[in-house]
Amino acid sequence: MKLSCILLALVLTLGLVILVSCDSSTSKAPPGASLESFTLGTSKLDLSSLIWVAKERGHFAEQGLDINFKLYESGHLAIKDLLAGRLDLATATEFAAVRGFMERRDLRIISVLDRAEDQQLVARRDHGIAQISDLRGKRIGLARNSSSEYYLHVMLILQEIPFRDVEVVDLLPSEQMKAIIKGEIDAVMTWQPFATTVQKELGANAESWSGQSGQEDYWLLLSTDGFIGKRSRAIRSFLAASASAEDFIRNDDAEARRIIAKELGDRHEDSLWRNHKFRLGLARPLLLKMEAEITWINSTQGAQTLRIPDLADLIYFDGLNSVRPEKVKMLY
Repeated sequence: MKLSCILLALVLTLGLVILVSCDSSTSKAPPGASLESFTLGTSKLDLSSLIWVAKERGHFAEQGLDINFKLYESGHLAIKDLLAGRLDLATATEFAAVRGFMERRDLRIISVLDRAEDQQLVARRDHGIAQISDLRGKRIGLARNSSSEYYLHVMLILQEIPFRDVEVVDLLPSEQMKAIIKGEIDAVMTWQPFATTVQKELGANAESWSGQSGQEDYWLLLSTDGFIGKRSRAIRSFLAASASAEDFIRNDDAEARRIIAKELGDRHEDSLWRNHKFRLGLARPLLLKMEAEITWINSTQGAQTLRIPDLADLIYFDGLNSVRPEKVKMLY
């Protein structure tokens, strides 16, 4: 069964009517102005490179921002704290955002920060896994409610393996690494740099496959209606700083990689840098991907379906439209 057929079956969408308003207030903070503080939950991963470059180069301070960074191993945990009021902004994949919408409809997407293909399925050869079809009856570690869960389902569908024929073990990436190295599980579906670390630890005993079946993850900046309503200027300033970081990465790739290597240490895999597209944006393919994921979630929950009237209503357009309006590309 081809991926195009699977996605075509999943993505049955309605036309989306997008209303975008403009705001030209993107100027830097005047000298001597007090800094605006807030808390951001994100990950020490390449996915957040726009943030780390903006931090290192002082773009946040230039915009009058004082950011308290709180680190998470997985975006779905950051969303959990965002909805609990412990964060003002968070980063996560669009799949984790869809899961978050199931809990709270006031969660909002502000912008894409990165698009990437960095998930892999890594398995132990000595556990009888030489090809994907050998996953039947195996224990697979992944982080529940993350995009890894969705990608494993898609991979199994393409291999015509019923999901009930594998055993999923809910583990964070750091826990997955320990479990597969000890032989407690047979395979992991995880993102970088954890996937590469597992491969290195297993050496010749590792088998691996691209985990996303040709799809891209969207790494998003998220907040809630409450914070956006009160602190829209801070969001515009954050996006302006991120836009400066995007320009820098595009114009000085080597120095940007040096900054990220220094910031992330062993969490950075330089050989995988090209797998990322560090660009702000809001475009229709993001909505199509989310619609496919909602369709999949509904198919797994029976009568308990997720009903969202219009995915465009979940996006805060004004911030990006005020900073880089050319990056808002919603076609309808």
